[in-house]
Amino acid sequence: MDDRHLVLPPEAVDVAIQTVRELLGESGASIILQRANMLDYLKDGRLAPGKRPTFGDVGRVTQAMIDVYGPKSASATLKRAGRVQFTKWRENYPLAIGLASTALKSLPADLRLKTLLKAVTMAAKQIAQVDTEFIEKPDGTLLFKTYQCPYCSGVHTSSAFCHTAIGALDELAFWVTNQAWQTEEIECRAQGAETCTFLMKMS
Repeated sequence: MDDRHLVLPPEAVDVAIQTVRELLGESGASIILQRANMLDYLKDGRLAPGKRPTFGDVGRVTQAMIDVYGPKSASATLKRAGRVQFTKWRENYPLAIGLASTALKSLPADLRLKTLLKAVTMAAKQIAQVDTEFIEKPDGTLLFKTYQCPYCSGVHTSSAFCHTAIGALDELAFWVTNQAWQTEEIECRAQGAETCTFLMKMS
C-alpha cells in the first residue's frame, strides 16, 4: 500500500518540528526543510497555517537528514529525535499514553511494557490512522509492526531506515520499565517489506 498521501495530524507534526529545532537549532531545521523542499511549511518555528504534511513529506525530511549529515550521524540524530518525540507525545497525548501508564505501577516491568505497547497500538490508530500490531515471541522478545510508516514513506533503500521509530521505542521501553532495551528494525517498508517490524529485547 502506498501511504505517501496519508495526512498527519497538525499536533503530531508540531511535535516533530519542535524536536528537530531542539536537536539541530533553527538554522539546522531550516537546512533540512529546504533540502526536502518544505521550507514553506515552517513559520515562526511552528507548522505554517494551512499546511497539512503527509507521510511522504516526513519520508522526504528523513531522507534529507541522511543526505545532509550522512547515514551514521543521521542515524544517531534520528534516534535521539525519536526519544525526544516519545517524551513530547506523552505530554501532548496524556489520554492515549500518559494516563495509561498510571495503571501500570503495580505490574512487573515486563507486563508494564507489554500493556503500554498495546496502548500505543490503539493510540497510533486514533491519532495518526496508522495500523500497528504488537506480538510477543516465545523467547520473550517483542515485535512491534506498523503497516503504514511516515518515516520511510516514499523511500526505497537497501537498509533499515526508520531510526526515529527505533529511538521512540527504546525510550518508551526505558520509561515504563526503568531498564534499557534494544530495538532493531528487522523489516522495513522502504526495503519492500509489507511492514516496518521492530524487534525489542532487553539489553
